[in-house]
Amino acid sequence: GILDWECSNFGAPEQDLAHIRPIISQHIEWDRLIDHYEAAGGPMIDREAMNFYMAFAAMRLCVIFNKGVKNLQEGAVNDIRYAIIDLDLTPEFMAQALACTQAK
Repeated sequence: GILDWECSNFGAPEQDLAHIRPIISQHIEWDRLIDHYEAAGGPMIDREAMNFYMAFAAMRLCVIFNKGVKNLQEGAVNDIRYAIIDLDLTPEFMAQALACTQAK
């Protein structure tokens, strides 16, 4: 397992799963993973709520990453890698969030 204390909170398991879905879905069918997750003792997942949590996860990353871009623009950091966030990652996460709101 991986612990990410920076964004830890008490919340719905769907919120945690939303962060890994884009990667995991490339390797295993999502409903199959959820079936295994629940069978292994994980809590029951509200599959209808996953689109909300996917959009929430994408927008949360946009806010976090945009803070890094702002720090670069204001000279608080000088790591040029923050520029790629503004050029590539923000539009990608926004597209993911929008796609989740349109999913049925």
